[in-house]
Amino acid sequence: MATVTGLGTLFVRGDAKTRLLKTLLVWQYRLLLRPDQPVLFQNPDDLQEMVSLRAVRRKQAVLTYGSGIDLAEYALPDARSVAEARQQLAQETGQDMSNRIIALFPARGVPEKGFKEFYAAARTLSERFPDRFAFVHIGLIDTEASGALSAEEVRANALAQGVHYLGYKINARDYMTAADVVVLPSYYREGVPRSLIEALALGKCLVTTDMPGCRETLIDGWNGFLCGTRDAASVVSALERIDADFRETARPRSRQLCEDRFDVRRLNALTFGLYGLPAPEAAQG
Repeated sequence: MATVTGLGTLFVRGDAKTRLLKTLLVWQYRLLLRPDQPVLFQNPDDLQEMVSLRAVRRKQAVLTYGSGIDLAEYALPDARSVAEARQQLAQETGQDMSNRIIALFPARGVPEKGFKEFYAAARTLSERFPDRFAFVHIGLIDTEASGALSAEEVRANALAQGVHYLGYKINARDYMTAADVVVLPSYYREGVPRSLIEALALGKCLVTTDMPGCRETLIDGWNGFLCGTRDAASVVSALERIDADFRETARPRSRQLCEDRFDVRRLNALTFGLYGLPAPEAAQG
Protein backbone atom coordinates (compact mmCIF):
# COMPACT_ATOMS: atom_id res chain seq x y z
CA MET A 1 0.00 0.00 0.00
CA ALA A 2 1.22 3.53 -0.78
CA THR A 3 0.08 6.98 0.31
CA VAL A 4 0.31 10.27 -1.61
CA THR A 5 0.22 13.05 0.98
CA GLY A 6 0.27 15.87 -1.58
CA LEU A 7 1.84 16.54 -4.96
CA GLY A 8 4.01 19.45 -3.74
CA THR A 9 5.91 22.05 -5.74
CA LEU A 10 6.47 19.82 -8.77
CA PHE A 11 2.80 20.36 -9.62
CA VAL A 12 2.88 24.12 -8.96
CA ARG A 13 5.95 25.45 -10.75
CA GLY A 14 6.24 25.44 -14.54
CA ASP A 15 9.96 25.82 -15.27
CA ALA A 16 11.82 23.28 -17.43
CA LYS A 17 13.60 21.57 -14.53
CA THR A 18 10.34 21.12 -12.63
CA ARG A 19 8.57 19.70 -15.70
CA LEU A 20 11.36 17.16 -16.15
CA LEU A 21 11.25 16.11 -12.51
CA LYS A 22 7.46 15.80 -12.69
CA THR A 23 7.77 13.48 -15.70
CA LEU A 24 10.35 11.34 -13.90
CA LEU A 25 8.10 11.15 -10.83
CA VAL A 26 5.14 9.94 -12.89
CA TRP A 27 7.29 7.23 -14.47
CA GLN A 28 8.47 6.17 -11.01
CA TYR A 29 4.88 5.63 -9.97
CA ARG A 30 4.18 3.59 -13.10
CA LEU A 31 7.24 1.38 -12.59
CA LEU A 32 7.10 0.88 -8.82
CA LEU A 33 3.41 0.46 -8.06
CA ARG A 34 1.81 -2.92 -8.66
CA PRO A 35 -1.56 -2.82 -10.47
CA ASP A 36 -3.27 -4.43 -7.47
CA GLN A 37 -1.61 -2.14 -4.88
CA PRO A 38 -3.97 0.37 -3.23
CA VAL A 39 -2.75 3.97 -3.40
CA LEU A 40 -4.24 6.37 -0.85
CA PHE A 41 -4.83 10.01 -1.80
CA GLN A 42 -5.72 12.78 0.64
CA ASN A 43 -7.80 14.87 -1.75
CA PRO A 44 -9.83 14.17 -4.91
CA ASP A 45 -7.83 16.54 -7.15
CA ASP A 46 -4.56 14.69 -6.57
CA LEU A 47 -6.32 11.38 -7.17
CA GLN A 48 -7.83 12.55 -10.43
CA GLU A 49 -4.59 14.12 -11.68
CA MET A 50 -2.48 11.03 -11.04
CA VAL A 51 -5.11 8.85 -12.69
CA SER A 52 -5.25 11.17 -15.72
CA LEU A 53 -1.43 11.04 -15.99
CA ARG A 54 -1.69 7.23 -15.83
CA ALA A 55 0.61 7.19 -12.82
CA VAL A 56 -1.97 4.96 -11.10
CA ARG A 57 -5.05 3.08 -12.22
CA ARG A 58 -8.45 4.34 -11.13
CA LYS A 59 -9.38 1.03 -9.53
CA GLN A 60 -6.37 1.17 -7.18
CA ALA A 61 -6.83 4.83 -6.12
CA VAL A 62 -8.50 5.38 -2.72
CA LEU A 63 -9.60 8.75 -1.30
CA THR A 64 -8.93 9.22 2.45
CA TYR A 65 -9.34 12.99 3.11
CA GLY A 66 -6.10 13.46 5.02
CA SER A 67 -4.25 11.52 7.68
CA GLY A 68 -7.04 11.91 10.22
CA ILE A 69 -7.13 13.40 13.69
CA ASP A 70 -7.89 11.89 17.09
CA LEU A 71 -10.84 14.00 18.17
CA ALA A 72 -10.53 12.74 21.74
CA GLU A 73 -7.25 14.68 21.94
CA TYR A 74 -8.78 17.79 20.37
CA ALA A 75 -11.78 18.64 22.50
CA LEU A 76 -13.73 21.74 21.49
CA PRO A 77 -12.33 24.40 23.86
CA ASP A 78 -14.71 26.15 26.23
CA ALA A 79 -14.88 29.91 26.77
CA ARG A 80 -12.51 29.79 29.74
CA SER A 81 -9.82 27.90 27.80
CA VAL A 82 -10.07 30.37 24.94
CA ALA A 83 -9.82 33.36 27.30
CA GLU A 84 -6.76 31.90 29.02
CA ALA A 85 -5.06 31.19 25.68
CA ARG A 86 -5.76 34.74 24.48
CA GLN A 87 -4.35 36.16 27.69
CA GLN A 88 -1.17 34.14 27.31
CA LEU A 89 -0.83 35.33 23.72
CA ALA A 90 -1.35 38.93 24.82
CA GLN A 91 1.45 38.58 27.36
CA GLU A 92 3.79 37.05 24.77
CA THR A 93 3.13 39.68 22.10
CA GLY A 94 2.66 42.68 24.36
CA GLN A 95 -0.58 43.53 22.53
CA ASP A 96 -4.03 43.75 24.08
CA MET A 97 -6.10 41.01 22.41
CA SER A 98 -9.38 41.52 24.26
CA ASN A 99 -11.35 43.12 21.41
CA ARG A 100 -9.34 42.01 18.40
CA ILE A 101 -9.88 39.30 15.80
CA ILE A 102 -6.80 37.10 16.07
CA ALA A 103 -5.74 35.78 12.66
CA LEU A 104 -3.21 32.95 12.88
CA PHE A 105 -0.90 31.83 10.07
CA PRO A 106 0.56 28.43 11.09
CA ALA A 107 3.11 27.66 8.39
CA ARG A 108 6.73 27.56 7.35
CA GLY A 109 8.15 30.76 5.93
CA VAL A 110 8.06 29.68 2.29
CA PRO A 111 6.28 31.49 -0.55
CA GLU A 112 4.04 28.56 -1.56
CA LYS A 113 2.43 28.48 1.89
CA GLY A 114 1.05 31.97 1.25
CA PHE A 115 3.59 33.86 3.36
CA LYS A 116 3.60 37.00 1.20
CA GLU A 117 -0.18 37.03 0.86
CA PHE A 118 -0.79 36.75 4.60
CA TYR A 119 1.76 39.45 5.43
CA ALA A 120 0.46 41.81 2.74
CA ALA A 121 -3.11 41.31 3.98
CA ALA A 122 -1.95 42.00 7.54
CA ARG A 123 -0.43 45.30 6.50
CA THR A 124 -3.52 46.40 4.57
CA LEU A 125 -5.96 45.51 7.33
CA SER A 126 -3.79 46.96 10.09
CA GLU A 127 -3.75 50.27 8.25
CA ARG A 128 -7.45 50.13 7.44
CA PHE A 129 -8.63 48.94 10.88
CA PRO A 130 -5.90 49.74 13.44
CA ASP A 131 -7.78 48.24 16.40
CA ARG A 132 -9.71 45.38 14.81
CA PHE A 133 -7.15 42.65 14.04
CA ALA A 134 -4.06 41.00 15.50
CA PHE A 135 -1.90 38.95 13.12
CA VAL A 136 0.21 36.06 14.40
CA HIS A 137 2.59 33.76 12.55
CA ILE A 138 4.00 30.56 14.06
CA GLY A 139 6.22 28.11 12.20
CA LEU A 140 9.72 27.01 11.32
CA ILE A 141 12.17 28.96 9.23
CA ASP A 142 12.86 26.24 6.66
CA THR A 143 16.14 27.42 5.15
CA GLU A 144 16.54 24.23 3.09
CA ALA A 145 13.28 24.62 1.17
CA SER A 146 13.49 26.12 -2.31
CA GLY A 147 12.68 29.84 -2.17
CA ALA A 148 12.45 29.87 1.63
CA LEU A 149 12.95 33.16 3.43
CA SER A 150 15.75 33.58 5.94
CA ALA A 151 15.03 34.26 9.61
CA GLU A 152 16.13 37.85 9.08
CA GLU A 153 13.75 38.29 6.14
CA VAL A 154 10.80 36.88 8.08
CA ARG A 155 11.47 39.10 11.09
CA ALA A 156 11.93 42.17 8.89
CA ASN A 157 8.63 41.47 7.13
CA ALA A 158 6.90 40.95 10.46
CA LEU A 159 8.14 44.28 11.77
CA ALA A 160 7.25 46.16 8.59
CA GLN A 161 3.81 44.65 8.09
CA GLY A 162 2.42 44.37 11.59
CA VAL A 163 2.69 40.62 12.18
CA HIS A 164 3.79 38.96 15.42
CA TYR A 165 6.22 36.28 14.26
CA LEU A 166 6.69 33.94 17.21
CA GLY A 167 8.78 31.16 15.67
CA TYR A 168 8.28 27.43 15.96
CA LYS A 169 5.93 26.36 18.75
CA ILE A 170 5.65 22.84 20.11
CA ASN A 171 2.33 23.85 21.71
CA ALA A 172 0.74 25.12 18.48
CA ARG A 173 -2.67 24.02 19.75
CA ASP A 174 -2.61 26.77 22.40
CA TYR A 175 -2.16 29.40 19.70
CA MET A 176 -4.97 27.91 17.63
CA THR A 177 -7.18 27.94 20.72
CA ALA A 178 -6.49 31.65 21.10
CA ALA A 179 -7.14 32.41 17.43
CA ASP A 180 -10.46 33.46 15.94
CA VAL A 181 -9.53 32.52 12.37
CA VAL A 182 -6.79 30.31 10.95
CA VAL A 183 -5.42 31.61 7.65
CA LEU A 184 -3.49 29.50 5.13
CA PRO A 185 -3.39 31.12 1.67
CA SER A 186 -1.32 28.20 0.36
CA TYR A 187 -0.73 27.39 -3.29
CA TYR A 188 1.56 24.48 -2.44
CA ARG A 189 -0.08 21.24 -3.61
CA GLU A 190 -1.13 20.07 -0.17
CA GLY A 191 -2.58 16.68 0.68
CA VAL A 192 -4.85 18.15 3.34
CA PRO A 193 -2.98 20.56 5.66
CA ARG A 194 -2.78 19.20 9.20
CA SER A 195 -3.00 22.75 10.56
CA LEU A 196 -6.42 23.26 8.96
CA ILE A 197 -7.72 19.92 10.24
CA GLU A 198 -6.64 20.87 13.76
CA ALA A 199 -8.30 24.26 13.38
CA LEU A 200 -11.56 22.55 12.39
CA ALA A 201 -11.38 20.27 15.43
CA LEU A 202 -11.00 23.35 17.64
CA GLY A 203 -14.02 25.03 16.04
CA LYS A 204 -12.20 27.80 14.21
CA CYS A 205 -13.32 29.53 11.06
CA LEU A 206 -10.86 29.29 8.17
CA VAL A 207 -9.55 31.39 5.32
CA THR A 208 -7.70 29.32 2.74
CA THR A 209 -7.19 29.05 -0.98
CA ASP A 210 -9.43 27.35 -3.51
CA MET A 211 -6.70 24.78 -4.08
CA PRO A 212 -6.51 20.97 -3.86
CA GLY A 213 -6.34 19.86 -0.24
CA CYS A 214 -7.16 23.28 1.17
CA ARG A 215 -10.67 23.56 -0.26
CA GLU A 216 -11.62 20.25 1.38
CA THR A 217 -11.53 21.89 4.82
CA LEU A 218 -14.32 24.42 4.38
CA ILE A 219 -17.58 25.24 2.73
CA ASP A 220 -17.29 28.77 1.41
CA GLY A 221 -19.40 31.17 3.45
CA TRP A 222 -20.43 28.42 5.89
CA ASN A 223 -17.44 27.85 8.17
CA GLY A 224 -14.94 30.11 6.45
CA PHE A 225 -14.03 31.74 3.15
CA LEU A 226 -12.02 30.68 0.14
CA CYS A 227 -9.52 33.12 -1.32
CA GLY A 228 -7.63 33.24 -4.60
CA THR A 229 -4.12 31.95 -5.10
CA ARG A 230 -1.31 34.52 -4.86
CA ASP A 231 -4.01 37.12 -4.22
CA ALA A 232 -3.53 39.17 -1.06
CA ALA A 233 -6.55 41.34 -1.90
CA SER A 234 -8.83 38.30 -1.71
CA VAL A 235 -7.35 37.39 1.69
CA VAL A 236 -8.21 40.91 2.83
CA SER A 237 -11.77 40.58 1.50
CA ALA A 238 -12.24 37.24 3.25
CA LEU A 239 -11.00 38.50 6.61
CA GLU A 240 -13.17 41.61 6.38
CA ARG A 241 -16.25 39.35 6.24
CA ILE A 242 -15.50 37.71 9.59
CA ASP A 243 -17.28 39.17 12.59
CA ALA A 244 -18.39 37.87 15.99
CA ASP A 245 -21.65 36.43 14.65
CA PHE A 246 -19.90 34.51 11.88
CA ARG A 247 -17.26 33.13 14.25
CA GLU A 248 -19.93 31.86 16.61
CA THR A 249 -21.89 30.28 13.78
CA ALA A 250 -18.79 28.70 12.24
CA ARG A 251 -17.65 27.13 15.53
CA PRO A 252 -20.00 24.08 15.59
CA ARG A 253 -19.93 23.82 11.80
CA SER A 254 -16.14 23.45 11.67
CA ARG A 255 -16.21 20.85 14.41
CA GLN A 256 -18.96 18.92 12.63
CA LEU A 257 -17.08 18.97 9.34
CA CYS A 258 -14.00 17.63 11.13
CA GLU A 259 -16.01 14.83 12.73
CA ASP A 260 -17.65 13.89 9.43
CA ARG A 261 -14.57 13.96 7.21
CA PHE A 262 -11.35 13.78 9.24
CA ASP A 263 -12.01 11.56 12.27
CA VAL A 264 -9.04 9.16 12.52
CA ARG A 265 -11.41 6.31 13.40
CA ARG A 266 -12.91 6.51 9.91
CA LEU A 267 -9.45 6.45 8.32
CA ASN A 268 -8.36 3.56 10.52
CA ALA A 269 -11.41 1.55 9.52
CA LEU A 270 -10.74 2.30 5.84
CA THR A 271 -7.04 1.40 6.02
CA PHE A 272 -7.48 -1.81 8.02
CA GLY A 273 -10.35 -2.75 5.74
CA LEU A 274 -8.03 -2.61 2.72
CA TYR A 275 -5.92 -5.21 4.50
CA GLY A 276 -9.01 -7.26 5.29
CA LEU A 277 -8.62 -6.59 9.02
CA PRO A 278 -10.89 -5.03 11.65
CA ALA A 279 -9.77 -1.69 13.09
CA PRO A 280 -8.12 -2.13 16.51
CA GLU A 281 -10.23 -1.46 19.60
CA ALA A 282 -8.09 1.52 20.63
CA ALA A 283 -8.63 3.19 17.27
CA GLN A 284 -12.37 2.63 17.48
CA GLY A 285 -12.52 4.37 20.87
